[in-house]
Amino acid sequence: MSDNINTRLFFIKIVQSIGMGLLWMIVQIALGMYFKWAYFSSLSTGDTVPLWLNGIFYLQFVFTAWWVFRYIRNKWR
Repeated sequence: MSDNINTRLFFIKIVQSIGMGLLWMIVQIALGMYFKWAYFSSLSTGDTVPLWLNGIFYLQFVFTAWWVFRYIRNKWR
């Protein structure tokens, strides 16, 4: 009986880790590509995003990537 519980908990941990990574990627894709915050636009395209929005996007990208990595690492300890 305990082997079944341990196996179930192990697979739950795997699914939660993959799910958190996928959720993080989906949010980053939405912010970066849909709102065009990941692109440094040139003035010739007419689709300009202020440079400070690019900076905020990349700062939150690095901070949340660190947080997700830490979350997954602590989950597996």
